[in-house]
Amino acid sequence: GKVSENIHDEKDGGVVVVHDSFEDAEKYVSRMQALKTNGDQSTFKRPNIDNPATANTLIKDIKVKNLESFSKQLIDAFDTRNARSQKGVDASYWIKEQWEKITSTRTDIKIESFVHRDWEQISVIATIPGSEEDNDIVIISAHLDSITSKKKPENPAPGADDDASGITVITEALRSMVN
Repeated sequence: GKVSENIHDEKDGGVVVVHDSFEDAEKYVSRMQALKTNGDQSTFKRPNIDNPATANTLIKDIKVKNLESFSKQLIDAFDTRNARSQKGVDASYWIKEQWEKITSTRTDIKIESFVHRDWEQISVIATIPGSEEDNDIVIISAHLDSITSKKKPENPAPGADDDASGITVITEALRSMVN
């Protein structure tokens, strides 16, 4: 509501967590305090990698300089990527263009746009056919948009962690897979 809108309109942005009850809020605060004290205790189920040689080759091909360069280009070129702003729309087409350049040597990889009904910013989809199982699908995703104000979509929202970092990692993974 009003509190969230005001916080999002602040210069530095902000986060509001809404709870259904006071008890839920207390549980949340307690968990945040535990995280601060003990660190994140989340568990991650590591997928079974049945081709470690290929996985290790891909990992070794990841270049920190590429991650830094791409992220800097994205953030510098688009000071907001709000899905309802022109810069957000432009950023999505820029991502598509970058992915098309990366995959230009591979005729088997398709780069497509998904057009949304409620906003102009496209989603960019890279499809790489499997080499062993036609019906197997792996989805790697991140969101492109960033936001500081719903009322003013053109407000600066460079979003290094919302979610330029995710798009950067996916782009570098795509580059590694193409090579």
